[in-house]
Amino acid sequence: MQFAKALELKVIGVNARDEGLKLMKDAGAGILVDVHKGQESAVGEVKRVTGGQGIAAIVNTSDAEKAAAMSCAITHLHGTVGQLTQVYGLFFF
Repeated sequence: MQFAKALELKVIGVNARDEGLKLMKDAGAGILVDVHKGQESAVGEVKRVTGGQGIAAIVNTSDAEKAAAMSCAITHLHGTVGQLTQVYGLFFF
């Protein structure tokens, strides 16, 4: 997030936990999206704040399978999804 802010990019924090949302806000995310409201609502909110485009690049730090799916759902076509954790049950060889 610090690199994105330094490059003056719009930072959108997406999280399902209050603690995570607070951490993102404190770190400088300009827009916060609460996934507690449901995936459809969160995807709609991201689309709204990005003018229907979705996020260009995302870094997912959650190992939850639903978080990986959410990352893909809110990233625009041909966008970049970076997964920094191993999603339980998915193995690549």
